[in-house]
Amino acid sequence: MNDKLFDWYPISKDNLLDKIIEKVFSQIESSRKTTKGVTTDTRLNERNITIHLVNALYLSHFSFPKNLVSINLTAKYYSGKKYGYKNVKKVINALENGGLVTLIKGSEVRRQVTRIKHSRTLEKLLDKIGFQWRYYPPDKDETFVFKRDRVKTTGKKKKYKKITLPLPKTDFYKQQQKRLLSFNQFISKNCIALDVSNSQFKKIIHELNKKKKQRSFFNEEHDNTINYSLTHLRRVFARGKNNLGGRFYGGWWQSIPSKYRHHITINGKKTVEVDFSTMSLRLLYSKENIPMDVDRDLYDLGLTGNTKYLTRARELVKLYTNALLNDEGGKYRLKKSELKELKLTHYQLNKLVNTYHKPIVHHFSTGVGLELMFLDSIIAQRLMTFFQKQNIVILPIHDSFIVPVGFELSLRAQMKHEYKKLMKTMIKVKSSLTKIRDNFEVEVPLEIQPEEQIVGSEQVANLVLSNDDGLYESYISGWYSWVSS
Repeated sequence: MNDKLFDWYPISKDNLLDKIIEKVFSQIESSRKTTKGVTTDTRLNERNITIHLVNALYLSHFSFPKNLVSINLTAKYYSGKKYGYKNVKKVINALENGGLVTLIKGSEVRRQVTRIKHSRTLEKLLDKIGFQWRYYPPDKDETFVFKRDRVKTTGKKKKYKKITLPLPKTDFYKQQQKRLLSFNQFISKNCIALDVSNSQFKKIIHELNKKKKQRSFFNEEHDNTINYSLTHLRRVFARGKNNLGGRFYGGWWQSIPSKYRHHITINGKKTVEVDFSTMSLRLLYSKENIPMDVDRDLYDLGLTGNTKYLTRARELVKLYTNALLNDEGGKYRLKKSELKELKLTHYQLNKLVNTYHKPIVHHFSTGVGLELMFLDSIIAQRLMTFFQKQNIVILPIHDSFIVPVGFELSLRAQMKHEYKKLMKTMIKVKSSLTKIRDNFEVEVPLEIQPEEQIVGSEQVANLVLSNDDGLYESYISGWYSWVSS
């Protein structure tokens, strides 16, 4: 479930939602039986809650697939928080009594929070406003760095529950928070969207609807949803340590299948994605000081067959091998259908992987993946800082990065430089082709390299939109208006 608590959502300080906000606040005022004890601070807190809730409802309405907003209605949750429990209840009642929402009640016993469902009246109001780019400056008091751990749950089966630990007030975490606040301030002023038609966008949403939550051993925190306004990144450390995990999450572009990332634009400009080749395995070999040929494909196990088979086989070998790096129990198996595609049994696949990676086989199924994630997060942070200083937007996706198409060569060079600086070895990088709408879901021949492809200026800069472009056109026009104001 992708439903988030209302205070998780960012707030824009524009006046786009003012009419709805004032309607709710008027409902609060008219419902008062007395103004005795109602202070200026009380009204300010109620107004801030109203602003946050209405912003959350707007963003959830324009999340694809659509989300609901969750709200915790237990008094203890708000203890020590900026929003008072009684004031939250007043705003919720005003939204309900005003016919804007209905509540899907949760259960404290079952640990289910209440969810807020948009009424048809509210949906019409939001649709009339439309999905527009808005400036969401990060709150300076918001936490962007998290320290997670896990605890065993009760029962016969060995299961764990993730918990969030208090963040130590050390220089390390203060510096991480400061860097992410700066980056989020920078990225929030830019427009990141998919240059696809409405019908193409619906296909992407359909695929996200079918996509299941990623398996837990990958230790990832992605949401299978798209909301262009969610660009603030957070850094998450694992197992209560500051040298495990540490990857960056939160950007909507991380949630979509890689085949659609070719259509991402930054401020209306086409982009290119560059990724490290077989990074996790290379990090492990480098960590062990084991020399490795830079041209060797570490997912090639010597299988033979036609191009279609070998392409799919590599995908499955990559999936299985990376699982071995993250699966501590040694229980991971490819699906029967996947093994059938691979034309191998689980035993045969496991033996092949262990044979081809004998020097590092002792790390498999130990959870070493969290250490490798920390290493790739160091490189990611350095790249983010480097390009931010040059006022160039960079979108991290762990071991790959997206930049406007004109900065591809700079990104390729800097990725190699940062990897060598950290790991003392070389690594190859590869670029993914940018695509125009006419090439949506069309496979481009692998032998064509980005530097060999000439993308016409008309294709790159063309923002003349057809009748099938309502969402993209509406969204990006808001950014152009903001920039020119």
